[in-house]
Amino acid sequence: MRTTLLPLISLFISCFILFLGNGLINVLLPVRMSLDGVNTNTIGTVLSLYFVGMLLGAIYSKNLIRRAAHIRVFAGCVALGAVSILICSLYSDPLLWGVMRIVLGFCNACAFTAMESWLSDSSTKETRGKVLATYNAVVLSGLFFGQFFMNFASPEGSALFVFGGILLCAAVIPMVLSRNNGPVISEVSSMSLFALYKISPLGVV
Repeated sequence: MRTTLLPLISLFISCFILFLGNGLINVLLPVRMSLDGVNTNTIGTVLSLYFVGMLLGAIYSKNLIRRAAHIRVFAGCVALGAVSILICSLYSDPLLWGVMRIVLGFCNACAFTAMESWLSDSSTKETRGKVLATYNAVVLSGLFFGQFFMNFASPEGSALFVFGGILLCAAVIPMVLSRNNGPVISEVSSMSLFALYKISPLGVV
């Protein structure tokens, strides 16, 4: 187990810090909009735009990774995500925040794709379950503990936005400074939804 996970420790550290930042951001934005008097429907719309960005990122992340490789895609997208949350600290405008949520969703989807494809490539059929279980534990831990940073400052100011941006930027450091060069990118053929359904009907449903 140790020999399986130890080479991936820098990736797991980056993942944990990234989700600490996201755990804080996911709570900070609705709380701040509520304090600013934004109505519930608008808050829900702004937050849901994150998944529009996630969908776009899921579609285009493969092309980005093929062009720039895993580490650079992770670093670039996480840095852009940090920019988006820092812009939110400058102006309290639901329209602007909605656009930044799309950007953040896109960046996170690309970062998640880079991390998860790296983990999949680094594991075998025998170790993949353990690796992905550890990854999910890191993800949930980061999201859980990130929420408690709300106690560090008032959500009415910009300090928590800046701190969220710092966490996202810090997530880049362990991965880019690691000795691991990332997986080799190979050409793969896409699979249709019907073909996937034939392999795993329950999973598709």
